Amino acid sequence: MMRKSSARIALFTTFCAALLALSVMYSAAVAGTGTPVITEYYGTLKIDGANAAIGTQVKGMVNGIEVTNEAPYSTTQAGKYGSKGMETTKFSISCVYGDTVVFSVNTPAGFRDAAQTSMCPQGGSVNLNLTVSTQSGSNCHDNDQDGYNGYDAQLCPTGTDCNDANAAIHPGAVETCNNVDDDCDGSIDESVTRSCGIDTGECQSGVETCASGQWGTCIGSIGPVAEICDNKDNDCDATTDESLTRSCGLFHYGACAVGMETCAAGAWAGCPAPVAESCNDQIDNDCDMFADCFDGDCSENPLCEHEGYCLQITGMRLLDQNFQEIQSAVSGTMYNIEVSNSNTCEDPVASMQIVQVAEIVQGTPMPVSSIGTVKSAIQPGTTSVVTTGFILPSDAQSGDHFRASAFNWNKWIYPVDPAFTILSDPGSLDFQAA
Repeated sequence: MMRKSSARIALFTTFCAALLALSVMYSAAVAGTGTPVITEYYGTLKIDGANAAIGTQVKGMVNGIEVTNEAPYSTTQAGKYGSKGMETTKFSISCVYGDTVVFSVNTPAGFRDAAQTSMCPQGGSVNLNLTVSTQSGSNCHDNDQDGYNGYDAQLCPTGTDCNDANAAIHPGAVETCNNVDDDCDGSIDESVTRSCGIDTGECQSGVETCASGQWGTCIGSIGPVAEICDNKDNDCDATTDESLTRSCGLFHYGACAVGMETCAAGAWAGCPAPVAESCNDQIDNDCDMFADCFDGDCSENPLCEHEGYCLQITGMRLLDQNFQEIQSAVSGTMYNIEVSNSNTCEDPVASMQIVQVAEIVQGTPMPVSSIGTVKSAIQPGTTSVVTTGFILPSDAQSGDHFRASAFNWNKWIYPVDPAFTILSDPGSLDFQAA
């Protein structure tokens, strides 16, 4: 009974040891895929077919970097390297499983790569006999594994890869804007362009050209500008004539008082517009500066029939600042309008003298100034002279046409007041800017 128990214990112990060994081996295999492991190499070493001399240096290279643990390594026996069963020093490297190991040997012609390479194993020792040639072109290698051998004037003059450490650089590669000769044709960033700008609305894309790794100015593009009322997308936001408004109207006069109009489909709309004079609402309906019976359009209207006004405007003159009569005016300068009013009736007349100055543009008066002066009790048989001042607009140009209009009312026409009364026919005086 005791012997059976001992046998079972021994069997269980052996089984556990086997599992532990497998676990260690598995861990080593997994670690070798990403963690450097030490591998010893040994074998014969010949240069141009002859045994390499004692003291020949050997390097283990991975991606152009030396990984020799005994660096600098030199042989201690002719024609051999490494120590496995040989009288020479140990040669080992640290590499990651799957790396390509290149062996570089110092020959009388300089370091040359051996014809043999090795995929890094998972440690241990590897027997690899190395042969090296010093003949021109015999040391061509594709170190970055992009399908093209690296160029070297001595080692590989037939190589075409201008950067054998970067797999993205080789003949036929796409040239990019990075100040690098990507396609190994001897030129940098040649013919590398890209589109710039946008093609929305009135905007138009252009082309940028690369030089020395930098993109240049966008050529041929048309950029956005402020939106205007033209049924076009000027600011290139995919919307046409959006949120466009402007003030409109003729100063503050009559039915065409200043308002606001909106752009739609390239046209302005919504501004107060002139209509036919009504002759009885105390409003300048047709916006010509004359309201109701002051407007010639109402001369035949029965509402405007009268036996004659007591007051008559008998004269108007343009005066300078010294109150001297002149025939024309200069922009941005102060002037005066003199109006003579005669009372032909038997009773005194209290009147408000109204003088308006307007620029006549294509037959339409555009008010510049409106001034009211109260002149009370104009006595019968007398003439009263009223003078009012104004400034000719600074943007007036020589030859511009202006008109001063005079009225006699019992009060201001605005706001509308049923007690409003016209006291005389209007008078006018035309003059030009000098």
